[in-house]
Amino acid sequence: LKQFSHVLPEISLTSDGILLRGHRIIIPSSLQARVIKLAHRGHPGIVRTKQLLRARCWFPGMDTAIESEVKKCRACQATTPLTQRDPIQSTPLPARAWSDLSIDFSGPFPDGKYVLAIMDEYTRYPLVDIVSSTSATSTLKSLRRWFSEFGVPQILKSDNGPPFNSKEYSSFLEQLGVKPRHVTPYWPEANGSSERFFRTIKKTIQAAIVENKNWHEELEMYLLNYRATPHATTGKSPAELLFRHPFSVGFLPCVADIAIDEEVLLRDTAKKLKQAEYANSSRHTKPHNLGVNDQVLLKQPITNKFSPVFDPLPYHVTQVQGNQVTARRGGNQVTRNSSFFKKVEEENDEPEPAGSLNFGSNGLEIQATPTANASRIPGTPVTLPRPIDPQATEARLGPSGTPTGPRRSSRVTRPPVKLQDYLLPPRGGM
Repeated sequence: LKQFSHVLPEISLTSDGILLRGHRIIIPSSLQARVIKLAHRGHPGIVRTKQLLRARCWFPGMDTAIESEVKKCRACQATTPLTQRDPIQSTPLPARAWSDLSIDFSGPFPDGKYVLAIMDEYTRYPLVDIVSSTSATSTLKSLRRWFSEFGVPQILKSDNGPPFNSKEYSSFLEQLGVKPRHVTPYWPEANGSSERFFRTIKKTIQAAIVENKNWHEELEMYLLNYRATPHATTGKSPAELLFRHPFSVGFLPCVADIAIDEEVLLRDTAKKLKQAEYANSSRHTKPHNLGVNDQVLLKQPITNKFSPVFDPLPYHVTQVQGNQVTARRGGNQVTRNSSFFKKVEEENDEPEPAGSLNFGSNGLEIQATPTANASRIPGTPVTLPRPIDPQATEARLGPSGTPTGPRRSSRVTRPPVKLQDYLLPPRGGM
């Protein structure tokens, strides 16, 4: 009766012998569980079950009994979603770039293609490949290329999809010493960085489809901007953290100061000078002497053993930039290294003046070669007039002064300039 002491003023008895609390029936203990089950038919929640019973009946501890009975209902437990979540456990930042990576697929997209993406956990730098399938063979083809370009990581995190659980995938990582790490099945938040990146990728592709653009090209432009944009967590762009210098996007100039590694600069300069000196000495190099308007011959492919090395039809040089030479012949313009051209040496078309025959007062024929003596090179013998027998001259020329037979050339021969310093033996031997 102690349970009813606080409500005694409200309790009354009807003519039928039913106890009431106000206008509500007081349920005896033997019927309380059955009344709750009847009120819970259709599986309403705890609050609605309480509201239904409170309006028509009462018994001590009714609210507690209703909560207990509804919570034990197996059907309600199976159909009610669980809203409780474990506290977020942040993943520590890796010690260096490109040591911990995460990989995932997205798609298929309208053209049947998939997007395979890999992301560095340290820099958030993404690599994306558009593939035709999610097979292990297609996955390993992309991984081989990425690892050859950026290096092999220590850990590769993925979900439990078919390509990442295959024997071929596991064997590939084992050979390279990469530790595979599979996240909790059906819990994408365990690979949160990749999942968030894929949401933005899907939006980019959807927008490209709406605008009737090539989504492959739009994805590349998005990646360009993404890699150059400071990340909300690190405060630096993924490319800057990975490559250690600002990442250019082309349409926006970068005016940030770039730190130059003095040690690398000095070593590079010294090595290049040493290599240049060795190459120049072994190749006997010298600067070319080609200039604008020069006539040149162009080196041509050798088609057979009788083909000349150079095209005999000359070109005219139109531009010279260092060792890059541009030449034109008619409507054909070519640009080559200076070693592909040979300067055309101009031919001397002026005939050498022939000697003249004169008769002096003493009746002797004088053969003069003034031009040859005038252009005599210092150190060479002087050609002097030589006496000729008048009778021999008359016999050679005849009475009319015309030649009657062959005569030797009157050209004066001189040794070449390159042999000035040499003592030549007389003609006919020693």
